[in-house]
Amino acid sequence: PRQISVLVIGDVEKPGRKTMTAFHTVLEALQEADGIKKTGSLRRIKLVRGGKGEFIDLYSVMMQGGGGADKSLRDGDRIIVPPIGPTVAVAGAVKRPAVYEIKKGENLSALEMLGLAGGVLSPGSNRFMRLSLGGDGREVVEDVQEPGRKVFGDGGILTVAQAAAKRSENVELSGHT
Repeated sequence: PRQISVLVIGDVEKPGRKTMTAFHTVLEALQEADGIKKTGSLRRIKLVRGGKGEFIDLYSVMMQGGGGADKSLRDGDRIIVPPIGPTVAVAGAVKRPAVYEIKKGENLSALEMLGLAGGVLSPGSNRFMRLSLGGDGREVVEDVQEPGRKVFGDGGILTVAQAAAKRSENVELSGHT
């Protein structure tokens, strides 16, 4: 197969020029660079080809299995991984508790946040809480009354708990304490 040269730069473990074949894809080039750092964006990877750039959102590949985001490579392509953008977090009784990158200026509903996290662990009566910081720097905990309302922006945290569980002014210790 014909050899091509691709430049992978930005927030990847091993940036630099990679020699690959014309059959390789953007994902394989990122793998050749030992992956994206925790500080790198998965939503705005830029593929520059012939002086024109296009953005690739790897969430469509990871979450929905959409293979259309993984483009074939050509000689001289550049792949640029910028720093991570705005984030939200989902914690508690969900299948994939984690920090998720969102698009700039995007707000999500509790239902969309649960979609990112793979849904709740157990169906039934769950309590959804929004955690935020008040103007005085204190943590504010409020129940999510309308799960379809888009109230989670950059820095938003959704916590899912059993309906009977209450959170108020508590301390949790874990590990060697």
